[in-house]
Amino acid sequence: MEQPKATKVDQDEPIRTIEVLENGNIEMDETIHSKVSMSGREFITFIRNHEEKLREIDYQLSEDYKKGLIDNKTKLESQVEKLKEHQKLVEEYLKKEYEKQQKQTSIDQLKNIVKDKEMRKNPQAVQYVSSMWNKYSTEDIDRFSEEEKKVLLDIVSKAKRNK
Repeated sequence: MEQPKATKVDQDEPIRTIEVLENGNIEMDETIHSKVSMSGREFITFIRNHEEKLREIDYQLSEDYKKGLIDNKTKLESQVEKLKEHQKLVEEYLKKEYEKQQKQTSIDQLKNIVKDKEMRKNPQAVQYVSSMWNKYSTEDIDRFSEEEKKVLLDIVSKAKRNK
């Protein structure tokens, strides 16, 4: 729908009444007087646009349109129910994947600490290694080489002695 173009718009300064409410909010009543000039063709387009909008609103208020909306809602609800059947499984997989990524990140961090001799001396790194080591399963520990395990166990034993 093509919008009509005004050839000239004169607008007065807005007239405002402002009220401050007890909670500090503002209520503002604003009135703007505008004078719009347009060609005859633009005015006809302006009227036709309004008539078209009225026809659309009348259709949207009709029983056919409402019935269509109800049918669409019913179909959508059915689709949502079918999708929800898979939602729990997907959430479980996503949680497992997230936990796997978290575990891999912590293992990578421990491997970085093992590689960096300066980092091994850092009290925060030592505490991190100690706390994470206790959370790992045998399967997780097997992801480290024998040399890495030895260094990590040394760090953990030092952390326990320093407590």
